[in-house]
Amino acid sequence: MLCWKGSAYGQNFEISPEINLRNDFAYYILPFGKEVSVIRDKSYKVTIQNLRPDMSWTVEKDLELKGRKWRILDTYTHGNDIGILYLTKVENKVEIFYGTYDQNGILKQELVLPVKTVIEYPLEFNLISSDNQKWVSMSFNDRKNIKWICVFNRFHPEEFLAKPAEELFDSENENVEKASLGDDGNFYLLWMNDEHPGFRDKSIIKIQGVDQLGRQILNKEVVLKEGFDIYDLDINYNNFNKNLYLAGLYKEKNEQYADGYLIQNLSNGEELHMIEFDKEKLKEWTGKSKKSSVSSLNFAIKKICFKEDGSSLVFMENSKELSRRPYFNNTLDNSGIGTMRWVDYYFDDIFVVCFSPNGEKQWENILRKKQFSQDDDGLYSSFFIFTNRSFLRILFNDEIKNESTVSQYLLLPDGRINRKSVLNTSNTKLNLRITDAIQIDETTLIVPSENNGKMSLVRLNLL
Repeated sequence: MLCWKGSAYGQNFEISPEINLRNDFAYYILPFGKEVSVIRDKSYKVTIQNLRPDMSWTVEKDLELKGRKWRILDTYTHGNDIGILYLTKVENKVEIFYGTYDQNGILKQELVLPVKTVIEYPLEFNLISSDNQKWVSMSFNDRKNIKWICVFNRFHPEEFLAKPAEELFDSENENVEKASLGDDGNFYLLWMNDEHPGFRDKSIIKIQGVDQLGRQILNKEVVLKEGFDIYDLDINYNNFNKNLYLAGLYKEKNEQYADGYLIQNLSNGEELHMIEFDKEKLKEWTGKSKKSSVSSLNFAIKKICFKEDGSSLVFMENSKELSRRPYFNNTLDNSGIGTMRWVDYYFDDIFVVCFSPNGEKQWENILRKKQFSQDDDGLYSSFFIFTNRSFLRILFNDEIKNESTVSQYLLLPDGRINRKSVLNTSNTKLNLRITDAIQIDETTLIVPSENNGKMSLVRLNLL
C-alpha cells in the first residue's frame, strides 16, 4: 500500500497506509522524531509497529509483558526507547510493572513498583503525568478499599513515593475534583470542603500539595464571597515559576449559569480574584448584554497554559451532550433494559482569557466554531493547542463528517486571532481525532485518523 502526499492551503501533509484495528482493544502513539511507534493492545497480546520517515509501516512484532492477565495503564517515550506502565498478575499477586523496550520490541529493563499493599482486579486507576513526562502519579483503592497514592520518576525509579492518601492529604479522596503534577515531582489535589465549621453557607476550596518525599508543601483554603458558588474550576502547575494556579468560573448561588472568572496564584499568598464578565463581551458572545444571556452556554475549563512571563491563559469550551429517543424506534438498547437512545454531542465556541501574573484580566477573546456529532463519544470534536514561542495554533475539525476541512486559529500574545483553513479532507477518507494529535516540533504534528475499523496516521506540516 502506498502513502498519500499532498498540500492544501499552503500546508504539506502525508497519510500513512491504513492498519486494521478491528481486533485491537487500544493503541498508543509514540513519536521519535520522523519515526513513530504504535503500541497495539489486542487484549490477548501486545504488538509494536513502526511508521518510517517515508510513511510506510514496518512488520508488526510481538512485545512481551510479564504475566498473563495484564492491563496497560499508559505508554511513554523513554529517551530513544519505549516505556510501558502496566498491571499484571504474577503468581496470584497483582503487581505494577514499568518496562522499557527498544523500538523493535526487545525488553531492555523492567521493574516492579514497590507498593506495600495488596492490589486486586478489577482496579480503577487515576493516572496523570507531568508536562515533561518524567513523573507519573497514580491513585487507586487496595483490597481493603484504602485509597493509595503513588508518585514516581520513570528515569530515576529510586525517586518513588507510595502511601495511603490519608497519610498525605486531609481529604479521603472521595470528593477530590482535580489533581496536578509538576516537572519537579510536586503533587497537588483540590477538593470542595462542604463541611467547614467556620464558613457556613460559603463555598470552600481546599488545596494541598506534597513533594516527592511526601512532605507537605502547600495547605490552602480558598473561600468564595458569600452568595457565590463554583461553576467550574481547575488547577495547574507553572513549571516556569514553580507556582500552582487555580482558575475557573463562579456563579451566583442557586443559579445555573456562570457569572465571571476565578484566578489565584496559590503558592505566593495571593488573594482570590473574582472578575465579573464584561457586558460588551457578553453581547459579543450571545448578542445580549444581560448576565443571564450566558444561560444557554455550557462552559467547561479545558486547559490552563502559561507564558514565560508568568501570565496565564485559560481555555474554555461551550459543550454539551443530549440524550434522546428516536421517534420511530422503541427497541431496547444493547443491555436489553432501557429503550435505545441517541446521544448528540455539541462542541461549539472556544473562550480564552489571559491573566497577568498578579491576577488582572489582560484580554479575552472568542474563537468561533460549531461541531455536532452523534453516538461517537465526541472523538472527532473539540480542539488541540499547538504551541511555539511566538504564538499558539488552535486546531479543530470544522464539521464532524468525512468531507470537511481542518481549520486553525492563530492566537497572538496580545489576544488577536487569525482564522485559516489547514486541510481539506474530501476524498481522503480521513476522520481526524484532533484532540489526540501529537506535536513533533514547532511546525509538525501527527494526527490519528479512523475509518471503518482502520487507522492511518497523518503527518501535517504547518507552514
